[in-house]
Amino acid sequence: MIKESDVYYNNPLFYIFMVLVLASFTYEIYYYNKLAAILIAASLFFLIAFNTERHLKVFLLIIFIIALMNNVFYYNYTPKANEEIRVVSLKYNRGIGEIKGRKVNITIDSLEEIVGSKIYAKGNFTRNLNISKGIIGDFTIIEYEKGKKDLTSYLYNLRKDLYDKIQIKLGARKAGIISSVAYGYDDNIESYDREKMKYYGISHAICVSGLHITMVYSIALLFGSNLLGMIVSFFYMLFSGAKEAAIRSYIMIVISNLAIKFKRQYNMMAALSLAGIVILIVKPYCLFSIGFILSFVNIIGINFFNKKINRVFYKIPSKIRQVVAITLSTQIFILPITMMYFNEFCANSIIGNLLIIPFINIIIVLGNLLILFLKIPMVFNYILFVSKYII
Repeated sequence: MIKESDVYYNNPLFYIFMVLVLASFTYEIYYYNKLAAILIAASLFFLIAFNTERHLKVFLLIIFIIALMNNVFYYNYTPKANEEIRVVSLKYNRGIGEIKGRKVNITIDSLEEIVGSKIYAKGNFTRNLNISKGIIGDFTIIEYEKGKKDLTSYLYNLRKDLYDKIQIKLGARKAGIISSVAYGYDDNIESYDREKMKYYGISHAICVSGLHITMVYSIALLFGSNLLGMIVSFFYMLFSGAKEAAIRSYIMIVISNLAIKFKRQYNMMAALSLAGIVILIVKPYCLFSIGFILSFVNIIGINFFNKKINRVFYKIPSKIRQVVAITLSTQIFILPITMMYFNEFCANSIIGNLLIIPFINIIIVLGNLLILFLKIPMVFNYILFVSKYII
């Protein structure tokens, strides 16, 4: 009889993902302590390879070396004096930009709205590594020219336009809550609301997660095929800033649909591993992102404990039981992480996720309906009217 664990773990993708995790972790440790990095890498690689066949051990060693070189390639790039920069965020004259997919701290004097835009900049680069955040250094911009609008800049502007329209009708506080919960646009959420979310253990609600992508995909299915669902959720992923959790969820949705199309069994751990591989190849620093970590342990928790908890609470009505089971199964892994990262008390977190998250989900749905009806004032205003009494 084949064990369930064998189905999940006897898959090369799982081992490749673990090796990429090890490579990114080793690279950061190596930056601070070379000997410790070598010892940790050797020990963990031995554990990963212990139960694998000989040919797979060699293959994993090659993957580990390639993954290490991928980290070296990412962090050791030196920007030129003239570079094309995507402005990711900006507050006053400081923010984050991307140069050839690499994050840099930027300093710029600009009176115009340039967040989300590409700029052709002239400036000075100073090496200042922050490996856990993926930042390779500081780029001081002397002068720049704003580039032409593209899809990314259009989506940034759309998100800002939505916030402004919501703010006019509901005020800054409620606009900040809706835009942060529904779109991941958390620049304008007030500190009071941040603290309340922290107190109730739902700080992760202001990060676009796999739940957001799944809900958007499910809503799109009501109006069309799986293809429409994938297209709509892809653009929503870009619209929300293409966070790690959103990318992970979208990749898993695509793999699930491909499994159905080609009549193959869907392996959750293989799909999760492939999503992790893609993310870590493009953004090796994501290993240290709380969004990345919570997204992955969340799925693992649901997979391993959801059915068991459902069986324990079999006397509770089905819909309530499913909510309780999913909440508890995710909290088993998430609670220790959120307690360390957000300093949240675990009991509050369980209460918050059981009682408040359902209302958060309603806000996500309403917030995304606002995108669809942005150009239809009557419907747009009615959705805002409903939202006003939920927040």
